[in-house]
Amino acid sequence: QAPSSAKPQRPLLYKPDEPDTAAVGACIDFSQNDGNCAPYQPFTLPAVVEALRTNACMQRDGAIELVGFSAGGAAALYALSQDKVKIDAAVLINASTGLSASVQAYEQATKQTYAWSPASRELARRTDAIAHTADIARHHPALLFLQGSNDSVIDSHAASELYEGLRPLYRKQALRL
Repeated sequence: QAPSSAKPQRPLLYKPDEPDTAAVGACIDFSQNDGNCAPYQPFTLPAVVEALRTNACMQRDGAIELVGFSAGGAAALYALSQDKVKIDAAVLINASTGLSASVQAYEQATKQTYAWSPASRELARRTDAIAHTADIARHHPALLFLQGSNDSVIDSHAASELYEGLRPLYRKQALRL
């Protein structure tokens, strides 16, 4: 079929706070919206924990346990380093050790170079678990690392480096790491 003589569409570019559709939140994804769909609301781990406490789903002074796989492992490590909620344990499965490790995996998978900005570099610094071992180990949460040595996405050396950085901080709690 011959190309149309109509003008090509211009690319749609949206600002960070600008919706990309007139539909509310993810409501457009529901074929039969009954009107109960609500717009996306960002949440924080402290807010989730508070909601669990408010709804009597956990004790007021209780701690949480986290499980994170890949980028979810990076999120769990970040939560541990932030000390905003009490975390007793974390299971980290092929976890990225932060934004830099995730970008490295992205670059390896796509064969493209990520364009760092000052903001993304700052985020990479804040999420670098290896640089924040003392913060992660502050309350000696029990940590279980499960890392495949042949993971084609996340480099297992970073997890080993993180583990080795945490070991001296867990001397008296060897059974928790």
